Amino acid sequence: MSGLFGSRVLETALGLTCIYLLLATFCSSVNEWIAELLAARSVMLEKAIRRLLGQAADQFYSHPLIQSLIHDGDHPEYIASGTFAKTLMDLATPCKTGRIDFDDLQIGIVNDLPCGALRTVLQSTLQGVEKRTDAAQQAIEKWFDDAMESLSHRYRRRARLVTASIAVAITIAANADTIRLARATLAGQSAAEVLGWSAASVDWNIGVAQWFARVVGWMLTAAAVSLGAPFWFDAARNLVAATRPREAGSKQSA
Repeated sequence: MSGLFGSRVLETALGLTCIYLLLATFCSSVNEWIAELLAARSVMLEKAIRRLLGQAADQFYSHPLIQSLIHDGDHPEYIASGTFAKTLMDLATPCKTGRIDFDDLQIGIVNDLPCGALRTVLQSTLQGVEKRTDAAQQAIEKWFDDAMESLSHRYRRRARLVTASIAVAITIAANADTIRLARATLAGQSAAEVLGWSAASVDWNIGVAQWFARVVGWMLTAAAVSLGAPFWFDAARNLVAATRPREAGSKQSA
C-alpha cells in the first residue's frame, strides 16, 4: 500500500498537518474569545498610560479628545501617538487658546503639570529638539511610540503563554498524541481511531514507558498547535503542491 498520494509518509505528514491546522484554528479562536472577554488589550493599554502619566492620568482621560474614543465606558484598544501628544500638550497649556509656541509648552510643563516623573520625562524629551511646536509634538509622539512598542512586546509574550496553555488543554481534551497518530496513519488506520477518549481509542492498562511516550506525544502536538493556523495552512498547501509532480509522472507513465 503506497497511500492516497503515492507515499504513505507523505499521506501521514499531510494528515498530521491537517489535524494541527484544525486544532490551531480552534486554539486561535479560543484565544481571541478570551482576549475579548477580558478586554486584555484595553486593560494593558490603560495601565501603561496611567504608568506614563502618573497624577495627570485623570486629566488626560477627561480631555474631550480622549473622551471621544471611549464608548460605553470601554477603554479603547488603541490610541494614536498624535492624539496622545496633542492631548498632553493641551493639558500643559490650559490657559492658552489658539496656537501655542514652544516657549508656551515649556512653561506649561513646569507650571501646569503635576510635579513628578511626567514633568521630568517631558522636560528631558524636549531637550535638544528644535524650538518648534511640531518638533516638540514629534518628540512626544516618539516617546509614546517607544512605550507602546514595549507594551506590544509584553502583550505578545503574554499572548504566547496563553496560546501555549490553550494548546495544551485542547491537545489533552482531544487526546491528540502525535506519536500515536503518526503510527496509526502509517499503519493505514484512521486518525479518528486514536483521537478522543472513547474506550476504543484509549488503553488505560499501559506501562510507565507507554504513558511517558503518550505525554511526549501530547507535548509535540501542543508545540505544533502553538505555531498557529497560518503556519499549518501554508504547510498543508506546500505538501499538497508536493504531490503534483507525482501525479504528473503517474499520468505520463500511464
